[in-house]
Amino acid sequence: MTKRVQRFIEILELALYGVLFVAIAAGATDSLFFPSTSAGLKFFIAEIILATIFILIQSKFSRFLQSPRTLMITALFTLVAVSGGEVPQILESHFSETLYFAGFMGLFAITGNWKRFIPAVVLSFIWAYFQKIDGETETVSTIQEMAFLSLPATLIFLFSFVRTRNMENEYVELLKEELMKQRFSVVESQERKPETAVNPTANDEDSNILTDSMISTGKELDNLIYFIDKMYNPHTAAAFVYDKTKNIFILTSAKSRSGMISRNIKIPGGAGNGVIGELADDPKLFRSGDLTLYNRDLGYYTGNVMIASLLVVPIISRDHGLLGALAMDSMDKLAYRDEHVDRLGRFARIAGELIINVLMRKKQQQLADRFAMFYKSTLKFTQAHQKMGNVLESLISYIREIEDISRVTTIAWHEESNTCKVLAVQGDTNEIAVGYTFTTTRGAIFHSSVTCNKVEFVSDFRQIRQRAALYVTGENLNPNISSIMIVPFGETTADYQVVTVVESNRKGYFTTELRHTISTIIRNAASAYEKAYLYQQMEVQATTDGLTGLCNHRHFQDNLHQAVLQSERYKRPLSLLLMDIDKFKSFNDTYGHQIGDLVLKVIAKALTQSVRSTDLAARYGGEEFVVVLPETDEENSLLMAERIRHTIEQTPIPTERGVLSVTVSIGSATRGDSAITQEQLIRSADSAMYQSKKNGRNRCTAYLPGMEDEIDK
Repeated sequence: MTKRVQRFIEILELALYGVLFVAIAAGATDSLFFPSTSAGLKFFIAEIILATIFILIQSKFSRFLQSPRTLMITALFTLVAVSGGEVPQILESHFSETLYFAGFMGLFAITGNWKRFIPAVVLSFIWAYFQKIDGETETVSTIQEMAFLSLPATLIFLFSFVRTRNMENEYVELLKEELMKQRFSVVESQERKPETAVNPTANDEDSNILTDSMISTGKELDNLIYFIDKMYNPHTAAAFVYDKTKNIFILTSAKSRSGMISRNIKIPGGAGNGVIGELADDPKLFRSGDLTLYNRDLGYYTGNVMIASLLVVPIISRDHGLLGALAMDSMDKLAYRDEHVDRLGRFARIAGELIINVLMRKKQQQLADRFAMFYKSTLKFTQAHQKMGNVLESLISYIREIEDISRVTTIAWHEESNTCKVLAVQGDTNEIAVGYTFTTTRGAIFHSSVTCNKVEFVSDFRQIRQRAALYVTGENLNPNISSIMIVPFGETTADYQVVTVVESNRKGYFTTELRHTISTIIRNAASAYEKAYLYQQMEVQATTDGLTGLCNHRHFQDNLHQAVLQSERYKRPLSLLLMDIDKFKSFNDTYGHQIGDLVLKVIAKALTQSVRSTDLAARYGGEEFVVVLPETDEENSLLMAERIRHTIEQTPIPTERGVLSVTVSIGSATRGDSAITQEQLIRSADSAMYQSKKNGRNRCTAYLPGMEDEIDK
C-alpha cells in the first residue's frame, strides 16, 4: 500500500468521525432550538442513557466493546435504528438516513476487522428493510441505495485490512532486525574472547542463567507482549520462562484486562498442573475455543476469570529445548483460528531468540566475572610468605562470591587415624565450626573422595541423605543442603590432606562449567597452601632446636629483645629464668650420649608443660635452658622457677638401664635498676644460677646485686 493511499484512508477516517460527531451534536442542538417540533430532546437523552448502559457493560465485560470508538458507534447505531424515522430535525434536514447508516458502515470498515464490519452491514440492511415508510417501492429503493453505498465501505474495509497486515509484517521485520543486531553484538563479543567460548548445549546452566536474569528476560518480552495485545486484543497475553532445574514456569511478562494476574507467578511443570504446566512433559501447541470442555486450570489467574478461548504456543529452541511459552486467552468462544496459531508461532520463535540473547549476554557477563575472580585469586595466592590460614580464608571468600553457595568448609584429613579437623568454614548455618574434629565414616561421600583423591559431587543430597552420609553416620547437617562438591587439594608434603567441601541449597547447581571454575580456584589455592606450608616448615627449622623442639638460641635472643623493648615502653615487669642440668657431664659419661639426649628431650617436654602460653621456653645451649617471663615480677618469677624445678625433679626418665631422674639449678633475674638491657638481664640470671649451684644445686635463686663479682672471683 502506497503512502498516498494510506493518507487518503486516514483523511476518510477523520471525515467519517466528523459525521459521527455531527450526529451527536445534532441531537443536542436540536433539543435546544427545536424543543417542541422535533425528537431532538428524546434523541439526546436516549443517547446519554444508552452510552451509560454500554459503559457499564464494558466495565463488566471488557471483551464486549473494544474501544470508545466502538462504544459511540454502537450507541448511535442502536439509537437511530430504534427511533426509525424520528430523528432530530437538523440531522434529517441535512443528511439522508441512508447516508447516515452508510457512514456507520464506513466507521466499522476502518477497523479492518471483518467481525465488526460484516455485522454492521447486515444490521444496516435489516434497518433499511424494516424502515417505516409507505410503499414497497420505496423500501426496495432504500435497500438499493444501501447496497450502492456499501461498496465504498467495502473498499475501505479492504484497504484497512491490508494496512493492518502490513503494520504487522513491518513490526515482525523490525523485531527480526533488532534480533540480528543483538545477535551480532553477542557473536562479536565471543570473537573478541575465543578462549571463553560457551557450550550452547549446557541446558542445566542455561536454565540457571535464565532464572538469575529473570528481570532482564521480562523486559525483553514486554515489547513482544505489548504488540500481541495490540494486534489481537486478547483478554490476557502472557509470556512464561521455563526453569528446568526447578521444573517450573515463571510468568515474566503479561498484559491483561483483568486485575487478577501478577508477575512472577510460578506454575509447577508436569501433568495435573494446568495447560501451562503440562508443557514440561509434552511441549505441544494447545488451542481451545471452549475451555468449559476441559477440566484444566490456567494457573496464572489469582481469582475466578471466565475464560472461553485459549491459545498456548511453546517456546522451543533446537539447541536449548523448552524455553517457555506464549499464551493469549479470550472471554469469547472460538476466538482463535489457524491464522492466530501461525502468527503466535512466529512470535514464539522471536521470543525464543530474545531469551537466547538474554542467556548469551548473561553468560558473557558470568565469564567476565569469573575471569576477574580468577585473576584476583591468582594474584592473591601468588603473594610471597603467606600464612596457611590466610590462604584458606582467601579460598573460602572467593568461592563464596559465587551466587547461591551456602557454605564452604576446608578440612584436614589424617589418613593413619582417619580423623578430620575443620580448618576454616564460612556458611549460612553454624553446625560446623572451626576446630571441630571427627572420624569420618567409611563409605561416606567425604571418605570416598579423600581415600580415592578424586572430586565428588552430588546433585540432590536431600534425596539420598537417609541412606548415605556426607561425613558421619547420624550427622545433623543443614536439611536444606542439596548440591555438594568435594575437592581434595591433592598430593602434599604435609602429613595430612586438605579437602574443600562446597555446598548449595539449589538442586543440580554445580554445572560442568561451574565445577571447572571451582576446581581451578581450589588448585590455585592448593599450590599456594603447599608453598605456605613449606615456608612455615622452613621458619620452624630456622627457629627451633632440632633435638628438643624448643626455640633455639637465635629465636630466644630475638624474642627477648622485643620483650625488653615492650617492658621499657609500657613500664611493665619482665623476668628471665636460666637453668642448668646438675652434673650433666658426669651423667653423660656414665650413661652415654644417647641417654643424655633423651634427658634433654624429657626436660624440654616438662618445661613446655610447666610454662604459660605467653612465656617462651628455649634451649640456651648444651644442657642449659632459658624461659622468658613477660608481665612477671621477682616474686612470681621465683614461684614459676620453683614449679619448673619441682616438675623436672619428679619426672621419671625410663631407659634401658632403669628409670632415671635429674635435677636443675635455676637462676631468676627481673628487669630493674641493676638489669636494664638485654645483656645485663642475661648476665644477672646467669649469676643467680651460679649461686644456686654453689649453694648445693637443685634449687632456685633470685639475683641480688654483687653476685656477678663472685663469679669473677
